[in-house]
Amino acid sequence: QRTWDRQKYASKDLEKFVKENIASNLAAEYVIGVEEEASSGILDTVRRRKADLIVMGTHGLRGQQPSFTGSVTNKVLHESQVPVLTVCKPIRNFLPSLPDEQLRIRRLLCAVDPNDANMQIINLALSLARSFQSTVRFLEVEAYLGQES
Repeated sequence: QRTWDRQKYASKDLEKFVKENIASNLAAEYVIGVEEEASSGILDTVRRRKADLIVMGTHGLRGQQPSFTGSVTNKVLHESQVPVLTVCKPIRNFLPSLPDEQLRIRRLLCAVDPNDANMQIINLALSLARSFQSTVRFLEVEAYLGQES
């Protein structure tokens, strides 16, 4: 009974949020999951709804985590079968403030080793760059191992 009540109120809250904040010209739906762990609920929903991409924040409302990403995000990143786009606390007005406002990504950095194993990542970066009409910069970082003898 308690879980059903929580689901019912969460569903109403999410529906209200979607109606007030999501642009009306976009296809949107809302789903309430009930799981012991949020990461399990996210991953189960991805499988059931056949999602192509997960977008989530690096820190939720569960408090500060000792690592770069929150524990839920970290688990999803490591267990997901689809790409996960993580967004840290927005800076420099990265995220649009109005529902109908377009997200602007002018410069995209793709940090990757240039080899055949990473072609899917490189193609994703190129696809995003085309979608946002951005400039894409590819970066390969070589580890500095100290002075050579």
